[in-house]
Amino acid sequence: FLTCSNYPCFNWCSYDYYMKNDDINLNPEITQAIQAIHDFDSGRYKDKLKVAAVAVNSWDWSVCGWPTTNTLGHAIVTFDIIGQALTKPELLYVLLWGTRWMDYDGKRISEALDSRNGIMPSGRALGRWGQFLRDKMVMVNSTDSSLITYASLDASQAELNLFIINKRHEHQKISTDIKSIPAYTGCHVFTFTGKNAEDESPCWTHHGDLALQNNRLDTFCLPPISITVLSFS
Repeated sequence: FLTCSNYPCFNWCSYDYYMKNDDINLNPEITQAIQAIHDFDSGRYKDKLKVAAVAVNSWDWSVCGWPTTNTLGHAIVTFDIIGQALTKPELLYVLLWGTRWMDYDGKRISEALDSRNGIMPSGRALGRWGQFLRDKMVMVNSTDSSLITYASLDASQAELNLFIINKRHEHQKISTDIKSIPAYTGCHVFTFTGKNAEDESPCWTHHGDLALQNNRLDTFCLPPISITVLSFS
């Protein structure tokens, strides 16, 4: 496999860049590594070689870059970086940078855990993928470019998890329509959000269940600056 690091937030300076721009390529180095494999070998090894993203997060390495405080805004971007990577079949795995720096207090985005092993916002972002990722990523479309969506399926257990990022400062109403079988009757609703993008203590909340009719969820309101997980059963 070919290893790479992936830090796509150079010169962003703040969360506002992410909020104001749609269709951002958050995997530039991963994409480059995949292309390098195709360019290097068009023969028998091309489909066997994979990419390992061994260090990723939303660190802005520019001189006057986005402050590295471990906040909700950084966590959402990190979650999206990992989500884009997981849609690439050439990817072997992705690793968050990092788990814990012993000489720091856990307030930087390079730390998933604080000094007492409490889970920091960047760790929460990784944890949501660990909790809800299933056997394969599947196609999902959004009619609103400001909403970022991913979906993961375990066909053998009829489990479908939908991930929705609302990166705006406003609530957004959505509906979902599942174009597949089996028929789902309801979904568990979870959100990860806070006061604003600079919140250092965002909350992960289970809101209970919602009913579906004909595989459709008619109305749900997404919190501002949030990750929502709809777990269908």
